[in-house]
Amino acid sequence: MCAFCSICKLDGWYNEPKAQTKESDRPDTAPDLFECTVCLDIVHPRCVEKGPGLGKVNKDLSNSWECAKCANSGFASVPCRSTTSAAGAAKRAAPDGGGGESSVDKKSKIYS
Repeated sequence: MCAFCSICKLDGWYNEPKAQTKESDRPDTAPDLFECTVCLDIVHPRCVEKGPGLGKVNKDLSNSWECAKCANSGFASVPCRSTTSAAGAAKRAAPDGGGGESSVDKKSKIYS
């Protein structure tokens, strides 16, 4: 079985879902389905436009997004890298985590 939209129950090419037996059975175009990175719900963008609201498209992962239900619930997934601040990225990139102390220093204080 292939993936299908949870709203209209059609596959990514707006056809009835069916088992694909060979690679040649697939259409040449990419499927038009998006999967929520939080609740894993799969939908067509056109079907969502008819619903209660739009979610947030994940620019770092193709065909994925955060649906409106999850985006508004507070159960957000990891923030998109393009929206991460440069200061936060620099802090994470620092060998000691940007805190000035190494993990060895922190452990020695705990066990002292």
